Amino acid sequence: LTDSMVTLVPMLYMIMYVFANFPSNWILDVKGIRPGMIIGSVLTAAGAGIRCLVNSSFSAVIVGQFFCAVGQPFILNAPAKIATYWFK
Repeated sequence: LTDSMVTLVPMLYMIMYVFANFPSNWILDVKGIRPGMIIGSVLTAAGAGIRCLVNSSFSAVIVGQFFCAVGQPFILNAPAKIATYWFK
């Protein structure tokens, strides 16, 4: 376990936001806010469950963090979409 692997855990959120932002915006626009929020919630819950396996291996933490990081843009981009629909 190196220092760079431990540093990767919180940085994964910022790295994956760049790549997951565009698909999440597309899903929130085309499919709707509710399916987008469900996808984000499921990914975040699955990531949290996988991160609970930290005692088995540290790679489970990285994989769980990846799922949470991919689900984050769905949750963070939804309020802007709600405001856009509400205040046309």
